[in-house]
Formats: sequence, structure tokens, C-alpha cells
Amino acid sequence: ILVNSAGAASIAPFLEVSAQDFQRLMKVNVEGTLYCAQSAAREMSKRGYGRIINIASIAGQRAAFGRTTYGTTKAAVIGLTKQMALELAPFGITANAIGPGPVGTPLLLNALSEKGLKKYLELIPAGRLGKVEDIADAASYLAGEQASYVNGHVLFVDGGYSAIGVRDA
Repeated sequence: ILVNSAGAASIAPFLEVSAQDFQRLMKVNVEGTLYCAQSAAREMSKRGYGRIINIASIAGQRAAFGRTTYGTTKAAVIGLTKQMALELAPFGITANAIGPGPVGTPLLLNALSEKGLKKYLELIPAGRLGKVEDIADAASYLAGEQASYVNGHVLFVDGGYSAIGVRDA
């Protein structure tokens, strides 16, 4: 089992994204995922069994201001996961991604103002931020035998954030 969970983030308006920052996040979020998965898959293929779980983000599906670089890299992780699923299935390896929504980590909580937190909570149908345990539970499921036929899937763990449309119309 491999869980690719290392990642980096940055916030900058689209017109201000620097080449250096874009390349740095591509190296960590996409290249790191690729190279770790290749290394693990080489060993897994010898055994005829493996589970690869890539941590993507809701940002890979849903745009947000200032998240050009981060969102692009996480969309690439989603695409890479699907490619892995296709090519590694004959070796008994599944590849899936988890797309966390807003999770109440110190990193997020320190970055949000009270107003920002309130806005997030208004957009999440569950009415709360995710917990690290929510993401760990999803990874545990994807790593287990119950998910043996789940391959190339992105499991958004976001309290309904990705599903929301117009509310209170």
C-alpha cells in the first residue's frame, strides 16, 4: 500500500503566478506522486497486488481564486491516478485518489479569517470542516479488500462541498 500524501501549496492570483512557484508545486505534487508510485508499483507488480492512493484535492475539480497553481497540480494528480489505474490494473494494482475538501488542520485554520471560515461553513452541506480522521478512513477503505473493484476513482471527502449548487434560491 502506498499513500502519496506529501504536497505543497501556494496562493497567488492567476496573473501573478510565477514560473518558479508553478514549477516547485509541479515537482512536489505531480512529479513526487509519479516517482513514488512508479517505485512502489515496480515492487507491487512482482507480487501481483498493490494499492496506490494519491491525495488530490477538491481544488483539482473546483476552482478557487488564488489557487491556480495548487488546483492545476491537483487536477494533474487526478489525471495521473486514472492513468495509473489503467496501466497498473493488469498487475493486480489499483490506483485511486482522495479529494479532501476543507479540513480543519492547523494550516487551514491559521490561513482563514473568521469571515473566511464562516463562508466555508456556509458552502459545506455537512455544516462543518472535515477532520483528518475523515481522510484517514477513506484511505483505509481504498487500501482494503472492500475496495478491490474500485480503480481509477476519485473519492471526494468534502461534506458535500463538491456537490453544492445554488442554495436558498
